Amino acid sequence: PVECSPCLLRECPIDHRCMTGVSVEAVVEASLQLVEKIETGPRQLGPEKSGGGGEGVPHSFPLEGVTVFLDRDGTINRDTGYVKTPDALELFPGAVEAISRLNRAGAKVVLVTNQSGVGRGLFSLETLAAIHGRLSALLEQGGACLDKIYYCPHHPDEGCLCRKPKTGLIEQSVAELGVDLSRSYVVGDQARDVGLARQIGARSVLVTTGQTTPEALGSIQAEGCSPDRVAQSLAEAVSWILADAASRQCSAVRPEEKTVR
Repeated sequence: PVECSPCLLRECPIDHRCMTGVSVEAVVEASLQLVEKIETGPRQLGPEKSGGGGEGVPHSFPLEGVTVFLDRDGTINRDTGYVKTPDALELFPGAVEAISRLNRAGAKVVLVTNQSGVGRGLFSLETLAAIHGRLSALLEQGGACLDKIYYCPHHPDEGCLCRKPKTGLIEQSVAELGVDLSRSYVVGDQARDVGLARQIGARSVLVTTGQTTPEALGSIQAEGCSPDRVAQSLAEAVSWILADAASRQCSAVRPEEKTVR
């Protein structure tokens, strides 16, 4: 048996003599390896997204139960009018990492996009599927993913129920993904994204990477439809969402649950 020093025994109230056989250096090394796994390990989403059977170190997900609805053109990729081919899809710098941050934080990330180019005859549904296939591949290369892609292919004059700011696509996501709209965010570059958020009771972030000019933003605010946040990029929007969700979670704690120090 390994002998413990009297000093160590006094510091150990339950007399863990076995621990004297482990060096301090070994404990430090094991701790560093565990921290590295926690920070860089895959989000535990099941085999289809984590690449395994759910093994690994448990994670703390600050956005667990939160859904972030993302616009596409002008938010994730450059808005060139209409993205008509997969090769024309150009993601904004930092967009992939921003979505990856949402993934790692445990949020559902859902793409909700108007694609009237189909209804206008500019490209086919097959081409749109190929464009979204390339988008998914680019995200995957950077360690990011979308939980679902919803799109409206209709011409604006068709009067459909799915073209933003109408809520048809969101209602579909609630039915299919079990989204809790009270814990959701909408991120987009146009007034209709802010309007959509208002209709479903979500928090809104307007990014200025798309078609919204300072003049257009002033008009939106004058109409009483101000977003909860204006961000200069998707990365900045994600940082705000993480901070906002944390503050709302703290404010939701009942007074009797708060610890007085």
